[in-house]
Amino acid sequence: MKSQLFLLSLVAVLMASCSGMGGSANYETAKDSVCYVLGANMGKQMSETQDRFPGGGMNMDEFTAGFIAGIDSVDSKYKDLETQTFLQGYFTNAQTKEQEQAAAMAQDSTLEAYQSPAKDTASYVYGYLFGSDRFRSGAEQFPGGPMNIEAVKAGLKDFMAEKELSIVVEDEESFLNDYFQKAEETARAEAEAKAKAELGPKLAEIDKFMEENGSRPGVITHESGKFQYEVMKEGNGAKPVATDQVKVHYHGTFLDGSVFDSSVERGEPATFGLNQVIQGWTEGLQLMPVGSKYKFYIHPEYAYGMQANRGIPAASLLIFEVELLEIVK
Repeated sequence: MKSQLFLLSLVAVLMASCSGMGGSANYETAKDSVCYVLGANMGKQMSETQDRFPGGGMNMDEFTAGFIAGIDSVDSKYKDLETQTFLQGYFTNAQTKEQEQAAAMAQDSTLEAYQSPAKDTASYVYGYLFGSDRFRSGAEQFPGGPMNIEAVKAGLKDFMAEKELSIVVEDEESFLNDYFQKAEETARAEAEAKAKAELGPKLAEIDKFMEENGSRPGVITHESGKFQYEVMKEGNGAKPVATDQVKVHYHGTFLDGSVFDSSVERGEPATFGLNQVIQGWTEGLQLMPVGSKYKFYIHPEYAYGMQANRGIPAASLLIFEVELLEIVK
């Protein structure tokens, strides 16, 4: 259990650091500065938890050497070991020995805590796997561009050598989290812009359709311009609100008339919360008294946007015939 908790705690620390800029930066780019702080922060977190490493504590010098070898893609000095199997066996054995020694120490206060003879090897191998598996393998997918491996190593080395850090921040995790959040937002915006550019002709066709459709008698265009509807049958029941659950029958088609989903064809109504569906449905159904049947024309921005979703291609106009059967309280 101790070994598992140790592994989980370290993974959590590093994942928290990698889920996110302030401070002064001496590196060329924000990404380089983040990589340096990431390396230093890893050294800090490892040193704070080294005593919990099974078998007598982590040898930080061996861990650092292993990490640098792993991140540099250099062969481990223990390359003949099956590293994952070795570590698993080490942790299991160390845990057992520690428990046995703790029981013995309860009877004899002169005994010392268990120290594994393989502790240095395990520290190196653990560092090697961190460098090769957790850092090197994800270097190309690093938010904001490929990871600056040299900056990560420099941060770790400076911390371990107790040097004055090149970049000092008040809160390392906030510094990192802020960067990663902004990098993810930028990547998302770039992906959306790329998708819109690639889907331009399709969106132009949709906009043309909605403009022409909106001029037909009986078709009402929502103020957003992203949703239209026409009344096929007007009921006289209550209208649902956004927090209600409703039971409906519906028949959904694409602009070319092909069917993508239909409770009518399945022969079974659907029940769902209005706050759990696409925006076109959420707003459209609130216009309908129970017993009504409307036809919705929903622009991609009020449906699934620029991403494909469960068989619905990206940037799809969705057309629904919807009959509101019941408000389910």
